[in-house]
Amino acid sequence: MRAIFDVLQGGIAFSADIDHELALSRVADTPAATDVLTPREFEILRMLLAESSTEDIAEILHLSPKTVANTRYLIKAKLGAASDIELVLVALRQGILGESRGMAEDASQRAQSRAQPKAWQDN
Repeated sequence: MRAIFDVLQGGIAFSADIDHELALSRVADTPAATDVLTPREFEILRMLLAESSTEDIAEILHLSPKTVANTRYLIKAKLGAASDIELVLVALRQGILGESRGMAEDASQRAQSRAQPKAWQDN
């Protein structure tokens, strides 16, 4: 009945099987990050997913913040993500997000050790 109502309203109706296949094909159309990103882009993606700021990434990788911001834009373009939220969804679908969680602690510890006076680091 729902399909008839949708068609009468000017919409399109699909069976559950076709709807499922269309949804899968849409996910499959997203290129694999490991196939389209350079190693540096993939490293920056993992750091972004680990909640590292642009400034922290720039400092850790010895890049300018502008270079990191440009790379973020390129990553989104290569993966077909229009926003940061879409980028996270792509990472979730491709299993990248789980790999990045440990990096957040590492980046945070490095940033904290740089911020502490030298005398504190020796203790």
